[in-house]
Amino acid sequence: MQRNFEIRARALGSRLMPDAAVNGVELCDSTTNLARHDPEASGTFQRVSEGVRTVDHEAAHLSKIDRIDPAAFALHERAVARDLEILGVPAANWPASIEDATGQPVLDVLVVGAGMNGIAAAGSLMFKGIRNIAVVERSRPGQEGPWLTFARMDTLRSPKTLTGPALGVPSLTFRAWYEAKYGLDDWEALYKIHNRTWVEYLSWLQKVLALPVSHGVAVEALEPAGSFIQAVLNEGGARRKILARRVILATGRAG
Repeated sequence: MQRNFEIRARALGSRLMPDAAVNGVELCDSTTNLARHDPEASGTFQRVSEGVRTVDHEAAHLSKIDRIDPAAFALHERAVARDLEILGVPAANWPASIEDATGQPVLDVLVVGAGMNGIAAAGSLMFKGIRNIAVVERSRPGQEGPWLTFARMDTLRSPKTLTGPALGVPSLTFRAWYEAKYGLDDWEALYKIHNRTWVEYLSWLQKVLALPVSHGVAVEALEPAGSFIQAVLNEGGARRKILARRVILATGRAG
């Protein structure tokens, strides 16, 4: 087992930091290599065991908080509101209201999950004028998805230049949000997106798009109900049932 671990560690060190002197499990001998790729991570290393160093991304994240310009970010949010107004989104609701045989209202769409894909799905529906929707998320606010729960990496593997679930609106992209909050210099210095930063961005999208998200609500069952789908929801131990014409499962790879 130790031999296998050393081989994996040696290969990992060689791939990520080819200039480093990799010996056994010594993945990083100094901060120089990673600091070259991620300048804002420089100085945030700590020894966790003999010969192994890791990046304290939490410290790097907290250090950025002091650099936030509230006035600039408020200006950006006003620009987002202006962009959405000019585009005419979210559009006015156009599907006819539906009730079941007992007079119970029926959702047009129930979205299960309020992470990246749930935000994209709900936002797209609202942009198209399908606004009789609900988004349910079993986790607490800020705990959606894997990033702050079971993710093994502290950063996203994707390049920072991916737009995120911006729905085709430039001011909703991750880059626009990041530059407005932390500044252009920080954007240029950023190598990989920290998980906590990504979650903050997604939480902001939920807010700025006014998505109808209910946290702490789990879906226990989906059952056919005539021409509709009945969802059994559990909110803090209290069960209730709702009807929907369509259901989108945006629960991620883990389900």
